[in-house]
Amino acid sequence: MAALDMMHERPETNRVIKVLDHPARKRIIELLGARGAMPWKDLAAELGMGTGALYYHIDTLEGIVARDSSKRYSLTKPGQEVYEYLKANPEAVSIKDVPPNFKRSGRFRDYAETIIAPRYLLVRLTASNRRSILSLFLLSGAFAAAMLYTRHEALLLYLAPASSGIVSVGSYLLSLGALILTSYLATVAIFHDRPNLLPLAASSSLSFLPVVIFSLALSAISSIVSLSANRDILTVALVIFQAWSATILAAGISVSSSVRIEKSIMASLIVLYTTMILVFVLGSGF
Repeated sequence: MAALDMMHERPETNRVIKVLDHPARKRIIELLGARGAMPWKDLAAELGMGTGALYYHIDTLEGIVARDSSKRYSLTKPGQEVYEYLKANPEAVSIKDVPPNFKRSGRFRDYAETIIAPRYLLVRLTASNRRSILSLFLLSGAFAAAMLYTRHEALLLYLAPASSGIVSVGSYLLSLGALILTSYLATVAIFHDRPNLLPLAASSSLSFLPVVIFSLALSAISSIVSLSANRDILTVALVIFQAWSATILAAGISVSSSVRIEKSIMASLIVLYTTMILVFVLGSGF
């Protein structure tokens, strides 16, 4: 219990709880604790994980696992303490096994991260090529149907009234293709890292969720009240939903490559800037 007491007042507490709440992260701690520093390739082979899934778990373990100058991963001092705690308490396999005085409230932040940048959901949706393809088709089909219903056309992450249902569906599919291509090229150009295309495609399709929600909400509200005098409010609201889409896209780029999410946001911003440029040039809007 000494290691537990040492960590009680440390900011890594919530990270320790996340380790205990997922067997893969617990296994990473045990591997690095028992074998010492390991390169990415050996870790991935030992765990049987793809790049996106392993990166997600390594990113969650920041402060517990670190990469040295030779690009090998090892435990930090707090990580060693966690490893010693796990060795002394092998039965501690989930958050339920953590003593009450060891838990700290982090639920709101966790919920916010899950909604705004759902990396864990994306890892689940893109865990294999088969899942990625299935997620891509299901999400694309659902969102295309929503756009058909609301009669909005998409210009990347921007919306405008559509002249027909064919335009609604066609513009969405074209925007999805452009989003995937732009994200891929931006990641390669900025970080010299080639994302896995299928996970990136599935993640890009999910990034349309906030825009589709906005479209559905707009359609529902406009059927009750006139929105012609509230264009400024609509524009601000759309920007907020676009920013949400950008964070989901950043999470998808992170999951499909080895780029950290705080860096992948740079690539997703290129998509937003491209959207703004297209809207300005074409002059389309509500």
